Amino acid sequence: AAFYDEKARIGQARKQKFHEQKLAAYRKRLVDENRKVKRERGKKWMLRRREIDAQRALDHAAAITLQRAYRGRLGRIAAEDQRVELAEFISQIRAEEAIAEEEEYWESHRMERLARKVAAFVKREA
Repeated sequence: AAFYDEKARIGQARKQKFHEQKLAAYRKRLVDENRKVKRERGKKWMLRRREIDAQRALDHAAAITLQRAYRGRLGRIAAEDQRVELAEFISQIRAEEAIAEEEEYWESHRMERLARKVAAFVKREA
């Protein structure tokens, strides 16, 4: 009986080993198949990620272009305001210079000034 028990134990061990190998092969096949699926999913996600990055870059470039245009417009408006202010300042200086030159002229030509005043008085009285 011990002989048959030993044989049964050996057979059982052999059967157990066979099932373990079969299970290991099945698991390995599953891992290999899933590896392919995971690789394909990874490739799909990589493409999707590239699309997302490209869209983000496009949106970023569009935003930069809009900002550049808007800032340029603000700069042109500010430059126009400065030009107007400078033109007003220059015309004010020229007017002051003209008044000063006229005063200087009448200071050096007193007789003509007197004749002018007399002519204006006569014209008013007439």
